Amino acid sequence: MLAALQAPQRIAKLVLLGASPRYLNGDGYIGGFAKKDIDEIFAAAKQSYPGWRGASFASAAMANPDRPELGRYFTDCLNTYPPERLLTVLCSVLQTDYRREIGQIDIPTLILQSRNDLFVPPATAEYLRSQIRHSVLQLIDADGHFPHLSAAQRVIGAMRSFLG
Repeated sequence: MLAALQAPQRIAKLVLLGASPRYLNGDGYIGGFAKKDIDEIFAAAKQSYPGWRGASFASAAMANPDRPELGRYFTDCLNTYPPERLLTVLCSVLQTDYRREIGQIDIPTLILQSRNDLFVPPATAEYLRSQIRHSVLQLIDADGHFPHLSAAQRVIGAMRSFLG
């Protein structure tokens, strides 16, 4: 999204997958988390980093309890980051606010959204659709924040249809 704003001549179409301009709820905006929730995520990550990133965070993000291999895969990905770097990334992601910028996007945009995403609720996807000109929202029959892992063929199909 930011690249499309900085160099619009290079990007003809945009696909946003489970995207959020802001994760923090507030001012009539639903981003997915109350400040208390974000504070609890940071506290849990700092207190018990190895346990947090595996058992709770990765499993919640994947939201596919019948496919535990997905949670293990995400845990393995998180394990490749040194704790101090991953916590920095987590803090920066959960504290961003790009709501002003999204209204400047002026290229065809597909917003792909899982039906059940702990991190990005449907209201956030609807907000994106209402703010981005030339956008279309498509719900994917998938659970979790990473439908490109849990429902890859559905994501690929939606992208192919949109990109042509």
